[in-house]
Amino acid sequence: FVCSSFYNFLIDHPKYKTQLKEAAVDALACAEHDCLESTRSFSSSHSDHLIRTEFSGTTAVICIIRGHYFLTLNVGDSR
Repeated sequence: FVCSSFYNFLIDHPKYKTQLKEAAVDALACAEHDCLESTRSFSSSHSDHLIRTEFSGTTAVICIIRGHYFLTLNVGDSR
């Protein structure tokens, strides 16, 4: 979910072509927000399957290559 959401936010971002780093950071924040919102919606309709996101964690490494430009982003302890 987060991967496809991130990608869609990234390519639709108005700064995607000119400021890739800023667009990628914004897209990642939007993808996280979407993930949390969908978790809340699922949890409220399935109270017996409550997902405790405050005790969850994630890591991610994202590499974007465009021409001769290489951008990496990391979330969590993925170094």
